Amino acid sequence: MLQEGENLGMPSCKALPEIGPRCRELRINDEGVTWRKEVEEVEMRNDKKEKLQRAGWKVADAKEFLGLTEAEAALVDVRVSLARELKRRRLKRNLSQAALARRIRSSQSRVARMEAGDPSVSIDLLIRSLFTAGSTSSDIGRVIAKAGS
Repeated sequence: MLQEGENLGMPSCKALPEIGPRCRELRINDEGVTWRKEVEEVEMRNDKKEKLQRAGWKVADAKEFLGLTEAEAALVDVRVSLARELKRRRLKRNLSQAALARRIRSSQSRVARMEAGDPSVSIDLLIRSLFTAGSTSSDIGRVIAKAGS
């Protein structure tokens, strides 16, 4: 968590082909410490992690990187899981973002933000959209139960 008066540099993202073909990094400079988060869905291999640490990088998970509490990290996991499920359901029903937006009386750009896990989108809207896209309460419960596991 940032304290009042603290500043972080702007984050940057780039490919790391020297470490692996699918490896990308997100970097933030924080008063002499460079935080790095791998942007790959799979766990980082130990040899990659050790290579980065030898090069002076600090390797952390998203919770540590962002300074999240357990509850905040769980909420992020739930939001991301619901967003992924919304996109999966929409594609399964062959709906465009614009078509789903019409059904929920919203905009295509709002649906894009929902699918991206944008924190400006309420969990309520994500769940209502999932119902509109054909999910049941049980489906949504399973998505939430699997979040973060």
